[in-house]
Amino acid sequence: MASESDEGLAARIVDQLAGAQEARTLPSLTADGVVSYNLLHARNLRGWTQQEAADRISECLGKAWSVPVYAAAERAHRSARVKEFSADELLALSRAFRLPLAWWFVPPGPDSKIKPRSADQELPADEVLEYLFPAEGQLQDDLEQRTAMLFSQLASRAGRDQTSAYLGYVQRRNAALQSMLFSAFKAAEIESVPEQLEDLARRVKLALGTLTSDLLHDGLTESEGEGPEAVDE
Repeated sequence: MASESDEGLAARIVDQLAGAQEARTLPSLTADGVVSYNLLHARNLRGWTQQEAADRISECLGKAWSVPVYAAAERAHRSARVKEFSADELLALSRAFRLPLAWWFVPPGPDSKIKPRSADQELPADEVLEYLFPAEGQLQDDLEQRTAMLFSQLASRAGRDQTSAYLGYVQRRNAALQSMLFSAFKAAEIESVPEQLEDLARRVKLALGTLTSDLLHDGLTESEGEGPEAVDE
């Protein structure tokens, strides 16, 4: 007889296959429809029942989400019934499921089309990803400027502990960006790493080095050998 863990694994594989098939057959979705689709997959990822998901969302949102309310939100991408997700709800969903806000807007598949409810034009999946994970140009520059300013302010206010969080944020963001790019090139069956990725890695290292130097200059972090735990050999 298969163990419970084996049965659970089999169930997850079945869900993943069904999700992949659904992603290929879904028509154009509104942005709310994409959130609904990803809500279903977030619950499958966590292995929760609808009751568990509703309870956690209710706690993070500050008001009750019953199971019928949750179920309607989860199946809205396959239903004529519209569910409009508010910004408060998206933040509560991220807190409840411990997933980044970008998760809710990731297109179901490479051929997915996103059509805003009142617009005529459909957005392809790669354009949506460009807005979620800007890799270059004005989108990236504006995001860099905004986040750098915010985390620098937090670092100055909180001292060394918050600076460590800042550096960790930068490293995680760049790691996620590189992972996304490598996955894209792999999916495109490009064997060798293009020069653009090598240049990206070089610029990331340079940016981290410059950031660390600035923090050292401002006294917000310690250089090697100067901290209280340093030991002379």
